[in-house]
Amino acid sequence: MSISPLCTYQATVSFNPKYAASKTATIRIPSEEDIRMERKIVGVSFILCIGIVMLCLFPSISTAEEMFTVKIGGPTISVSPKSVNFGSMGIGSTSTKTITVTGKGYLTVNSITLTGANASEFNQTNNCSSLPPDGSCTINATFNPTSSSGKKSATLSISSNDPKKPTLNVKLSGQAAPKVSVVGIWNVRGKMKVKVSFQGQSETVIDNVPDEFTFFNDGSFEMIDVDGTWSQQGSAFVINLDPDSLSSYFEDGLSEEVGLDISVDVTNMVFNGTVQKNGTIKGSFKLDMNFEIEDYDLQGTVTASATYTGTRQAGSSSSSVEEQERSEMTGSIFNMIKEELNNTVQPLDSMPLLK
Repeated sequence: MSISPLCTYQATVSFNPKYAASKTATIRIPSEEDIRMERKIVGVSFILCIGIVMLCLFPSISTAEEMFTVKIGGPTISVSPKSVNFGSMGIGSTSTKTITVTGKGYLTVNSITLTGANASEFNQTNNCSSLPPDGSCTINATFNPTSSSGKKSATLSISSNDPKKPTLNVKLSGQAAPKVSVVGIWNVRGKMKVKVSFQGQSETVIDNVPDEFTFFNDGSFEMIDVDGTWSQQGSAFVINLDPDSLSSYFEDGLSEEVGLDISVDVTNMVFNGTVQKNGTIKGSFKLDMNFEIEDYDLQGTVTASATYTGTRQAGSSSSSVEEQERSEMTGSIFNMIKEELNNTVQPLDSMPLLK
């Protein structure tokens, strides 16, 4: 192929990388050197008449080289945070923290594994199987200390196609605290707030209430005259009072006090707490219920909530609430309903007076 003087020629260069790396190639371009040759003048007359000098180009093959370097940046991986500390947790409890993986380019996460002396007490779930270009995914790292107390650690290893960091490690750590059982008898002090709404009227009372909680080894629970069950995970515990049994408790007590048939429906109840590092307990209680005086078709609602703290009874020492007939927490609710019924219903001649 020859190229005339002052003319150009375009060539197309294609690049199709098969894998991520720096690529180089050499393009060799043959060229023609311009050789000017003067033709002999045949005669002066011809020169004078024509006055043209003919220059012809004859090909002379040589080579010219040009180096082109094309660099492709491989995919990169980064994580946040670069380490995770779960802090101190009771044995048997669980905590989860989120790690964000960010990719630049076409990053592929090949595997995510846990290694280390305490790897069995850590776990992970993720959504990194299909990472979009320049996208991100999350890893949910979980710490669940199950063995002896002390410092715990593991390494979360993320394998990817990042050519510079094919494996990225995230350090996981935590402290396993000894589990303090809630089993035993506790002297409890609480602040109870009770709101009773009945026949368009409502009243709210806030009162300090002493009580006694007993957590038995078999998982049963007693609050003076109210029974239930309990469960504990780590330092946190949950008390379960059966809603039907609690409804019957209020129905029987109020019906006896008022002398009328009263139905009660407990619609919501939350009762939980934690064992504190200083050996005390702290928690909250919430209850919602509806009640009805069936003979008169009168309805009302109750909302009760309380926060409480408690100290464990030492040995067989007597309780300050040992002689109570009724739990103060449920007793506050009970007495508030009585008072509201008395204020609202007593004017009816056919309604017996409340005691």
